[in-house]
Amino acid sequence: ARSLGERTDRGSGNASHAITLALPGRITRGKGHFVALEAVGSLLNDGVPARLEIIGSGPLEGEVRQRISKKGLGDNVRIVDVNVHTDLLQSVAAADICLVPSLHEGFGIVALEAMQLGVPLVVSDAGGLPEIVEHGVTGLVVSSGEAGALRDACRKLIESPGLRASLASAAKERVQDYSIDRVGARWLALYGSLRGDGR
Repeated sequence: ARSLGERTDRGSGNASHAITLALPGRITRGKGHFVALEAVGSLLNDGVPARLEIIGSGPLEGEVRQRISKKGLGDNVRIVDVNVHTDLLQSVAAADICLVPSLHEGFGIVALEAMQLGVPLVVSDAGGLPEIVEHGVTGLVVSSGEAGALRDACRKLIESPGLRASLASAAKERVQDYSIDRVGARWLALYGSLRGDGR
């Protein structure tokens, strides 16, 4: 068994291989699930081999299931209910690409977790996500609510195993800047400097 911090390279670039897209987190109005379904449906219509795993549960789950059925995506989209956070992380680690297509977002912890796991990211520009993910360097950033932009970014990564690898590698390096020790040290340094200035 592999640890949470390890992942197998599942993206061979083979046309017959369906790339797994993970969308982790609560199923709520602001997390962009319907945008993701629209994007995945468009990818499949274009013949791009992809499957979406919605990892989590929430008040919008019934509506999301209805949309999956209505769009005929049942063979390519599934909802994975998880009981503990480690199960969510395992599912993200097993994916080829992680999506955070939020319409509204705070800090973006789930993006940091995907970066730590070495899973390439496509995120929206909502909230703090663009501050965490640098477009074209540590992931791809698209306009919030734009299914077409999300589709194009996913397709770019699906068709570019090398880009997925380089983004994931850079992200895993960058995420060290957000470690508790480093962030704590920066706050202590700032506090110390402010105290010094005030004397």
